[in-house]
Amino acid sequence: MSAPTTDPSGSGKAVSITRSRPAWDGSDRRDRLPPNWRTEIRPAVHNRNPEHICHMCGQPGGSELDHIQRGDHLCQQPQLHTPGCLCNLDWIHNRQDYLEGRSRQNCHGRKTGAEGAAARTRLNRPEPPHPALR
Repeated sequence: MSAPTTDPSGSGKAVSITRSRPAWDGSDRRDRLPPNWRTEIRPAVHNRNPEHICHMCGQPGGSELDHIQRGDHLCQQPQLHTPGCLCNLDWIHNRQDYLEGRSRQNCHGRKTGAEGAAARTRLNRPEPPHPALR
């Protein structure tokens, strides 16, 4: 697999980076899905949103389920909702939707990228000085 990028030397030339394995290789995400994922959860979310309106761009045709708020939680506020609530899951356009013209953008890729950038920002932020030392 290769991904085009810009030459880090600053020449502006496009270069190709070869990856020996997919980025998701080694992920246990699929193993963490509840056993009733295909039989109950996906159909329930489909019944709630049968046109698969993407929760990012508002257009129909989202093809995969996404957590609206980060994490594996199915419900955003379990203490307020009934057991089995799926309010944290909704449809989103993925890369394949974009490549096949069903969406104007890869909504899932944009959301994931923004979450990753926000996490890196939090990790790289220097610790503020003690108030007495300011």
